[in-house]
Amino acid sequence: MTARRLVYAIATAIAVAVSLGSGVANLLRLDHIANDMARLGYPPYFMSVLGTWKVLGAIAIAAPRLSRAKEWAYAGMIFDLTGAAASRLAIADGIGAVLPPMVVALIVVVSWASRPPAVTTTTLRASAGNVSMPDSVSSVLPENELKISSVSASIPGGRP
Repeated sequence: MTARRLVYAIATAIAVAVSLGSGVANLLRLDHIANDMARLGYPPYFMSVLGTWKVLGAIAIAAPRLSRAKEWAYAGMIFDLTGAAASRLAIADGIGAVLPPMVVALIVVVSWASRPPAVTTTTLRASAGNVSMPDSVSSVLPENELKISSVSASIPGGRP
């Protein structure tokens, strides 16, 4: 196992565990979570919404493939964690309460940045007026419908 794969595996395991654990805690409306959410000014129903998305995000990150869902899950985790830190700052909770979600956000970024190429989203590649599509898309869309006119105008260094 390469160092990058090891970093990815560890960071992803931590991100999934934190998201899944806190999501389940929100869904179960554990007393300390409910009290904390109320102190932060959030309505009780917000725990159900937040918990559902955290659990779904953890599943998306942990599941094989699902590259598009993973991108959304990573983004959602960053929104959640930076929002948690901002909420703590807003009520002057202090650095001890602001730092933990920011550390977890950093771990989520490490997981995202170190993911293997097979887990990243596929992008369209333009070449000679044609669009090269991944096999899964090209089997649905006929290649002759994927022509792009004047591709060179949008490529840096291309002819105008």
